Amino acid sequence: NKTAAAPTGTPAVPGASGSVPWYQVDATSVVMRDRNHPSVAMWSTGNEIRDPIATRTPLLTRLVAIAHALDPGRPVTQALFRPSASGDVTGATRTIVDVFGGNYRPDEVITAAKTAPARPGLFTEMGTDTSAWTTVRNNPMITGLFLWTGAAYLGEADGLWPRAEADFGLMDGVGTVRSIGYSWQRTWGAPTTSPPATGTTANRVLLSPDHTTVSTDVDD
Repeated sequence: NKTAAAPTGTPAVPGASGSVPWYQVDATSVVMRDRNHPSVAMWSTGNEIRDPIATRTPLLTRLVAIAHALDPGRPVTQALFRPSASGDVTGATRTIVDVFGGNYRPDEVITAAKTAPARPGLFTEMGTDTSAWTTVRNNPMITGLFLWTGAAYLGEADGLWPRAEADFGLMDGVGTVRSIGYSWQRTWGAPTTSPPATGTTANRVLLSPDHTTVSTDVDD
């Protein structure tokens, strides 16, 4: 739904006078696409953006305004990079976003959330140590946390070649729950399923198919 770029090189939006930057086009597209999904809790305006706060502030202000205009019912956050050192705890960021978010800096998020005017906080990225959940529970202004990661992914193997995925993740790349996954299950109070028993004398793996033919359907 985007037209060709305007003469200035800035993309134009159909139905609008003049043209707007791509970040506004993309933000509008994302919110309009997903605002009816019940799984969306809040909008994030970025992850670990390392530009100076003076550069980020006007862009953040505009992105928050777009999200509020298109979806007034959901708050807006940002996954900040070292918020204290970057000036976000005491700067404009804290009052622009609805929920103050920070990666791997729980103490800084708590400080920002408690500073008047108080607002909710969110640990927008944390490791898989279950002690982080205790911190959430002990600080009512913290709405929750995002674990890095729920499932392992290709990349960031950090010298584990020939392995292609890192050790972190509650489950591995094919969905096998790791021990840390069961630890989180107990932490959340969900019924715990024991890991499958493993033997030390096995010399082969036996496989049996769930069906004996494969159709031409790409989903089979």
